[in-house]
Amino acid sequence: MLAGNIRGNGVNNTSLLLTKAMRWLGQRGGLVASNVARADIPGAQARDFEQSFVEAIRNPKPGRLPSSVTDARHIPPRPAGAGRVHDEKNVINISGNQISIEDEMMKLADIGAQHQLVANIYRKNAGLLRLMVRGR
Repeated sequence: MLAGNIRGNGVNNTSLLLTKAMRWLGQRGGLVASNVARADIPGAQARDFEQSFVEAIRNPKPGRLPSSVTDARHIPPRPAGAGRVHDEKNVINISGNQISIEDEMMKLADIGAQHQLVANIYRKNAGLLRLMVRGR
């Protein structure tokens, strides 16, 4: 009966979600670290999962389904290039690429802080499970 309650309360779902979050943060950290490693290659551009996701949503590739409004409450898709402003991240460095080591290091620090937060939540979740199994 206790095992049924554990599953019913979503504790296993929480562990699964935290595991996936740790895996995603690890993969994103590896990608950002590869940006730092490629910082001296001419023509290199910084890559990040979040940027790739946003670009895929805003500018769908040919052959993929475009965004559409099927309900009056939907937000209509913006035309390509609409609402964009010049940002300093697209400036080409002296080495001939668009990778800013400072920006990438800030991303790595942020990823590290998120990783620590998820690890702490994971540890608390494991403690909760132990408490439930022991009964005290």
